[in-house]
Amino acid sequence: MPPGSRLERVLGQYDIMHAAVMTAAFAPDGRTAVSVGRAGDLVVWDVVSRAEKARFARCREGAGDTTALAVSIDGSAVAIADSDGWVCIRGLPDGRVIRSWAAHDAPIRTLAVTRRGDLFSYGYQPREFSEAKPRVILKTDERDGRVRRWRFDSEGVKGEFAIGSASAVEVAPDGSSVAALTTDGRLRVWDVEGRRLWTAARPSPGRFAFVTGHRLLILEAARIHVLDAVTGNDLGEVVRTTPVAKPLLSWMAPPVWSDCLVVTPDGRQAITSLTRDGYVFVWDVEAKREAAHVAGQDLGACWGNASFSPDGSVLMTAGEDRLRLWDFSRTAPLSDRAIHIVASSADGTRIVTYGDDREARVWDLQSGMELTRWSARAVTSLAFSADSHRVVESSAEGRGRILDAASGAVIDAAPRTGADDPAAVKAPPPALITVSQERNGMLIRVHRRIQSDVKEILVGGTVGGVSSTAVTPDGARLIAGTVRGVILVFKL
Repeated sequence: MPPGSRLERVLGQYDIMHAAVMTAAFAPDGRTAVSVGRAGDLVVWDVVSRAEKARFARCREGAGDTTALAVSIDGSAVAIADSDGWVCIRGLPDGRVIRSWAAHDAPIRTLAVTRRGDLFSYGYQPREFSEAKPRVILKTDERDGRVRRWRFDSEGVKGEFAIGSASAVEVAPDGSSVAALTTDGRLRVWDVEGRRLWTAARPSPGRFAFVTGHRLLILEAARIHVLDAVTGNDLGEVVRTTPVAKPLLSWMAPPVWSDCLVVTPDGRQAITSLTRDGYVFVWDVEAKREAAHVAGQDLGACWGNASFSPDGSVLMTAGEDRLRLWDFSRTAPLSDRAIHIVASSADGTRIVTYGDDREARVWDLQSGMELTRWSARAVTSLAFSADSHRVVESSAEGRGRILDAASGAVIDAAPRTGADDPAAVKAPPPALITVSQERNGMLIRVHRRIQSDVKEILVGGTVGGVSSTAVTPDGARLIAGTVRGVILVFKL
């Protein structure tokens, strides 16, 4: 990106492409993410600018397929596991191989880092058979089934214990316990020394995850409830307020929870989705109730391939050759339609946008939150009032409206234009903006007057598809709306 500008924020849902990506995770700074492909190629990303910061080849030649990824608690290293049972520790951001070793003699299915800095791994290989006339031949024996605890800075095992065959294994964030859904369908929990704490009395198929307060969130059919992770006692059901639509036909099975269950880093919120449903549920774990029911794309099969940013504001999923980042903090449906109008408030703290989805939205630039929205049609201009409390809207149909910037409520509606409206801000633009298509992408030129001189600031790089621009009245920020519904905020 040219000097003189810095991308501060991205508002909306967007994708980052990584061929054959298997898994991804955020670094502790919240701006950096790492992803690993099937062949073990490691890519480091700036998730705000969507720029590829570094790319590194596989850790060792002949390595198996990537199965898991974990980032150290300080963000200085990543651990990558593969189907051969090896773990590779690589430094960040230089990607150097710190060490690589055979951690298990079976594929590693779980890799997790705790707040104490321990690295947990679980490896297991079930028996596999192949058919050959006239008999069935044992192809692979059952192997491993052990949980091992390591240090990022040491290859030696700190502890290990056997849990046998399991379809899913989760480690408590503080490293105090390990939970597993064993192949007999029962949930079992062990402490860090391998002592079994409890076993569920009956089979409990479905996803599970540790949440705040040493508890487990459990999905069963269409039910979701909380267990005490230490005793196994049922602490009650999480209340759902949104009714689930019945199948169209009587012979169709009712929707049940999918394999998607993701918990925020603080353990206070979680998201789930139902099979054959385009929405996700957001749960308040503390209050044990539904917090929101919002549109979500491609979240139905996020088992093991989804993670939150450290502050819980962005959800990232990996799969189908891309990383998809979803603005979770707003818990509102996201548009992928072009943004044609961007305007800033007089104090530079908010912006209003309008696009092909026929929705006008007011955003807070500091928090990135959508403050309000309203339906609009054929809008040609938007402007804030001088006190930033109202928005003046004009349309191609000759209609004009004045709306409350906080609630979106209509204050006045009359056949006037924004240019003639006394509520609109009448001030010269803070900068002259030109957008041109260059060989390497879109280039934005901002000519800004500073005292008696005019300064040219160039913004370019990977900001392709710009469809609208605005500069805040103080000239400090450039706002760019894109054809994919993403809003880019640059500091000038």
